[in-house]
Amino acid sequence: MVFFLFIYKEKPNTIMSYFDLSSDGKIPRDGLRKHTQTQIPTEGGALSGLIRFRWTSSQDSWFVPSLSYVNYEFEVTKTGGGPGNQVSVGESDEFALCYFAGAAASSGGPTTLQLGSTNVATITNPGVTAAFYSRAYGSKETRDTIMEPFSRGVFSSDLKTVNLCYQPPCGFFNSDVAVPSGSYVLGINLSNNFIADMMASRATVDKGANIPGLSIVLKKATFHATHIQPSGTPSIPRTVTIPLVDISTNNQSVTSAGTHALSFSVAASTKRCLVASQLLNQAAAGYKGITNFSGAAFETMSGQFKGQSIPQVPYTSDNGDTVRKYLDFYNEQFSAGRSGYDTITQYQDEPILLLPFASDPQNLDTNLILRTQIDGNANQSLVYVGTVHDSVVVLNYNNDGSMMESCTYAVLS
Repeated sequence: MVFFLFIYKEKPNTIMSYFDLSSDGKIPRDGLRKHTQTQIPTEGGALSGLIRFRWTSSQDSWFVPSLSYVNYEFEVTKTGGGPGNQVSVGESDEFALCYFAGAAASSGGPTTLQLGSTNVATITNPGVTAAFYSRAYGSKETRDTIMEPFSRGVFSSDLKTVNLCYQPPCGFFNSDVAVPSGSYVLGINLSNNFIADMMASRATVDKGANIPGLSIVLKKATFHATHIQPSGTPSIPRTVTIPLVDISTNNQSVTSAGTHALSFSVAASTKRCLVASQLLNQAAAGYKGITNFSGAAFETMSGQFKGQSIPQVPYTSDNGDTVRKYLDFYNEQFSAGRSGYDTITQYQDEPILLLPFASDPQNLDTNLILRTQIDGNANQSLVYVGTVHDSVVVLNYNNDGSMMESCTYAVLS
């Protein structure tokens, strides 16, 4: 599973056998004739509230979700140079965006993707979901290099503008497919307070989010839709099934210390739960943006789902258990040697707990209970749960594949 396919997904090397001999002398081809990227503006030029992008694919031009994304351009200024004047920020202002700032800018409400007349993605908390995908399945090497437009943004040389990229964090955009003959509508609810959602620091007077007269204004939003054209005329089956792995995110508020039993309704096919906390008060000195997890500390934690209690020995706040939480979070990535955190200290500052549950297709229970002891010094927080589950998109085409006749999306039990 990936957050941004050409960044995260590790393709297996193609190994040719010594005995793979050929007599025709043909060079292997991937069947790709042309690769194009179309820049699509927002519908009606909208740059606030709900913005939409529309595009299509055809029998000769297949849409590739994993290589497509939104590019935002923001103007960043502050008060200076005389009454009523705005100037660009400088290094001394300690202007720093949270990680995955493009997703944070898209967190004014759900992000949805419609294929035909069917929603194939509904992302209720885009910033949090993007952070879950990246921390769980990404790697710090790519985050600090090719992923920088998504994680931190790229400033112009005069520091007046910053470009941020956003790819909706969902199974469809993470799938390794190209889709012919379809019509799409991507809907994004932009943040109604970019400073609150995107800024990583507000602990110092006149710095970071507290820069006098700080202004962050969206000037341009473009969807970069990537299509590929086949070199021949590939056969399109009447029915195409695309298996997906989605993360659905929900939250509950915790306003006091002590013992809590938090109940969540989740998909019956849930395989893993990601748990983190975030401060409720966006003006608090410790709030570091909508993608940061530095809320109330969990003194203990365990989850109950389908008769299972995970972990079997509940997590505690002991130092040894910090190591256990960190290694358990990456229990599927030991062999790959990947980590979405720079250090275990960074993990301690914004931890995510992983609770894996054994799959049981005969058990259709959808009730997840988290049992936790919240730190006595806790600030009011939101406890987020990201449930990793299976879903599927089924596409039906006409005889020659030139028209998509129907689209169905379903969460598997």
